[in-house]
Amino acid sequence: MQERREQPQGGRHKVPAEFPASIEEGTRFLDSLIENIPDMIFVKDARDLRFILFNRAGEQLLGYAREDLIGRNDYDFFTKEEADFFTAKDREVLRSGRMHELFEEPIHTAHQGRRLLHTKKIPVVDEKGNPQYLLGISEDVTELRTLEREVLDISDRERRRIGQDLHDGLGQQLVGIAFLIKALEARLRSTDHPATTEAARIVELINQAVLQTRDVARLLSPIDIEANGLGAALENLAHGAQGIANIECHCRVDDSARIQDSTLASQLYRIAQECLTNAIKHSRASTVTIALRCDQTAVTLEVVDDGIGMEVPVRPTDPGMGLSIMRYRARMIGGILSIRSQPGAGTVVSCIVPRDPR
Repeated sequence: MQERREQPQGGRHKVPAEFPASIEEGTRFLDSLIENIPDMIFVKDARDLRFILFNRAGEQLLGYAREDLIGRNDYDFFTKEEADFFTAKDREVLRSGRMHELFEEPIHTAHQGRRLLHTKKIPVVDEKGNPQYLLGISEDVTELRTLEREVLDISDRERRRIGQDLHDGLGQQLVGIAFLIKALEARLRSTDHPATTEAARIVELINQAVLQTRDVARLLSPIDIEANGLGAALENLAHGAQGIANIECHCRVDDSARIQDSTLASQLYRIAQECLTNAIKHSRASTVTIALRCDQTAVTLEVVDDGIGMEVPVRPTDPGMGLSIMRYRARMIGGILSIRSQPGAGTVVSCIVPRDPR
């Protein structure tokens, strides 16, 4: 008979014999763990936000010895602008009592210049729930973000190339074919040939194909972004979607929504384009609205559809949804992408970009 082994209950596991038995050994064990974790780990006193713990990875990243860091705060090492930002986020975390995640946090280091960090800040509270410390865990994602940008740049260049090829290649060939068939139709008509009606129908279909080709080319290569601004490009995007898919698409752009930054405009356009593609392919929507508005604090892009909706949160790895790419694009411009949806109630995708993103 096989021996039956009881499974641990409540998430507790049997402690191996070699696990530190004393408080002193346990402290050394935890210190060793923190010291050897490859991400920067720091702890601040909740009262004055002075550093009380720093690991080796943090020293190497920032370029300061922990002896210089302990007992001091952000204003002793960073610019006032950066220190104000870090302090405000720290206070927000301690006030809310919840972990905050900063996907792209710029920081200037002593020897490596400007780096980008993915930071999680966690309040550590006492038995009464009062914040005592702030724990920070930061991963250097500078190279990863650079690679993401390169991948997106390559993708955008390929889109533009394909769009240009469609416009200058296939589009022009279809125009030429339509011209030849039109001439053939005229000859057939002059002889009262029975195929005249079919020839006219062929010309009509080819002309429709020309218009659809131009719409697709315009979607892939939005030349209006630089020529006429993001608002005009979004309006053309909505118009082109109506020509390609059986969907009603509206575009609402505030008069104040004038964006001079070409990178910001391009990435917002691509996010709107991906949202529209999802609405057409996945949501079974009949109406989509693209809205762009600006105020003193932020630029907001919002795409709303009346489709079947979906469960939120959506996994970024879900195939065909393009959510990971949209999040990358939002991070590139310092924005935050959010999705609000529920089954049967449509979907709202928002990208909010602060006017002075960090």
